[in-house]
Amino acid sequence: MSYIALLFASAFEITWVALLGNHAVIKSRLDLITLCLCMGLSLYFLNIASKTLPIAITYAVWVGIGILGQALLQHFFKASLSLLSWVFVFTLTLSLLGLLLSQANDGVIL
Repeated sequence: MSYIALLFASAFEITWVALLGNHAVIKSRLDLITLCLCMGLSLYFLNIASKTLPIAITYAVWVGIGILGQALLQHFFKASLSLLSWVFVFTLTLSLLGLLLSQANDGVIL
């Protein structure tokens, strides 16, 4: 359940950060309301995930998935990142997987 909550938290984080950039240009009230709703839901699901997973792992995965999601959104809808930037995003993704897999040794099962 915690990992599902963490995925929802990350998805809402990706959404609100994307809306944040959109709101700077469009400035509609609907975008602002949706942004605030997604931000609140992201923190709500992060809170659920952090009740059973270590907060350091939970926060790192939440931010890392958000960075990966923003990089992918930017790649498909805006200018692509440089090759060096993709190398670091890939390294970050591998590090997150390592953090999650290391928790399996501590009794937390994926």
